[in-house]
Amino acid sequence: MPDMYIQGIKVGSLNEYNVASALEKMRMQFQYQYPILGGHWVRGGQVLDFLVDRQPLPVPVLVQGEYWHSNPATEAFREIEISNYGKGYWDDLVKITEEESATFESAFEAVRKKIR
Repeated sequence: MPDMYIQGIKVGSLNEYNVASALEKMRMQFQYQYPILGGHWVRGGQVLDFLVDRQPLPVPVLVQGEYWHSNPATEAFREIEISNYGKGYWDDLVKITEEESATFESAFEAVRKKIR
């Protein structure tokens, strides 16, 4: 995969790139690799793949690729932490699977259906 960037940050996967491209095509404002609980810099910190600026509340989005998200127990804990942290500040967590984001077209459809 050639080097690709989203908002000046090197892309972690083609799936994330496809989701970002779909968000941009739909003219949705978002922040990529949004840190919470200290992000990568603090033990136990988390990083959202995307935080989409929607009204009345922003929408946290995780792109669930097999490579980075292969441990179900760790992922379940991560999702609970993210949901609890954002309670009252953002909408429900949206997960987009590897299959749903494999191509631009499938990512576009997933974003259209899941982020309102």
